Amino acid sequence: MKVVFFVLLVSTLLVKITQAHDYAIRGNLISPSVLKWLDKFHLKYAYNVTTPNKQRVWLTTQIFCEVENFEPHKCFEMSTNTSGGKDTQNKLLFSTVNVDMTINGVRFQGSYKVYTVTYATDLSHQGFCLMSASAFAHGFSPNVLGQGRQAEFDRGFTTNERLWSVQRLVEEIYHSTVKKELERTVILYVDAYDILFTNTVSALVKKLLRAQTSVIFGGEKGCCGVKEELAWKRAPCAPKWMLPDTKTATPYLNAGSFVGFVSETRDLLARSRQAYHWFLSDIEAKFGPIEPVTGTRGPFDPYMMAGDQQLLCDALPLFKYGQTNISLGIDYKSSIFLNAYRMQMGREIVLENKHRRVVYNPEKADCMGINQKELGLLCESSTQFAGGKRFPVTLHFNGPASDKDRMIEVARQMHWPRMGQDVLWNKTLFSVLPGKYITVKEQCDRHLVDFGLQSIYPVL
Repeated sequence: MKVVFFVLLVSTLLVKITQAHDYAIRGNLISPSVLKWLDKFHLKYAYNVTTPNKQRVWLTTQIFCEVENFEPHKCFEMSTNTSGGKDTQNKLLFSTVNVDMTINGVRFQGSYKVYTVTYATDLSHQGFCLMSASAFAHGFSPNVLGQGRQAEFDRGFTTNERLWSVQRLVEEIYHSTVKKELERTVILYVDAYDILFTNTVSALVKKLLRAQTSVIFGGEKGCCGVKEELAWKRAPCAPKWMLPDTKTATPYLNAGSFVGFVSETRDLLARSRQAYHWFLSDIEAKFGPIEPVTGTRGPFDPYMMAGDQQLLCDALPLFKYGQTNISLGIDYKSSIFLNAYRMQMGREIVLENKHRRVVYNPEKADCMGINQKELGLLCESSTQFAGGKRFPVTLHFNGPASDKDRMIEVARQMHWPRMGQDVLWNKTLFSVLPGKYITVKEQCDRHLVDFGLQSIYPVL
């Protein structure tokens, strides 16, 4: 009897592993039941992709072979070095928020961990100094990916290096988090060079809980493109972007900031990576083999043209309305993420006279330039039923270079929480790739005279 049971157990195991392999070879999403078996064998999500030399390979999240010749040892080198190695999780910084609140009759109580993640190849950048200083001042503790990886970021076929690096780090956080703490572990991603923190980490967690959405992206006025047009280096706005479920002046997705619980964020990023290969296969099926960006004929990789924001724009409707367990949304009210592109300073974005806090005034929204008629109407009606001022957690200067100058101006004028000079100077961020802690003083010191940043905040 024991022998029969053992044979049945082994047979079942082999069948499950075969199913997992079949899922990978077909390039389909892996079902939850098979995923459990993959996790047991440390395979996690699997992908069926075409290498540059047209060989089919089976990859997992443990081995991202995005190198030119797909040599196995370089695959291993890439997977360990971009996310920091096995002991990264023990060094990562996080903020803790104690919550006790009731939303729609449901009580949320306990301690929430918030991991703040950004990607920067140049930690001496002026914008990075302002981002990280304002983050610490409001209770956030940044972990930085990308240091020393400028060449990889610039290389043509790794345009999405930033998003994949974030994905790998989220994987590490997920697998090192105790199961019962997953629902209270939050991932916040922000761009590195053009964001100011304007509200507290406690406000972030409470706003996320009130939204009752697993992952939230920023909303903006600038539009998403069309991958089939970008494949020919054309960049029109998507003519039929998904309609928001509320009146808003910022209907489009912005990938410069997003927040979500770690399980759902991990799932979203893994599926986005898979969707990337689906979308490229779709382009090749319609137009033929994809050429390098230096080519003259096309088609080209649309995500080299528009980056990871376009990928998420294409993927979001699939995940939002498809059969997934991810609750996705855009911050249409700009109550968490405020994106300043095509917004008027002093009208839509203002500083409160008394406390100098950054405020978004949706009733003053300028709806000119929103190309889709239905979205334009929603914007116009949002100015009549705005529902009051918003105090966002971040302000993103995501427009042209001239908008970056406004970042310094706002930083000089806005309210900064009181913090002793020595305290802020000695705050440390964690740079993941070298595994090094870096103080605010090390980052910002050279900008104090060059840019007059000492006038921004009494400490600086």
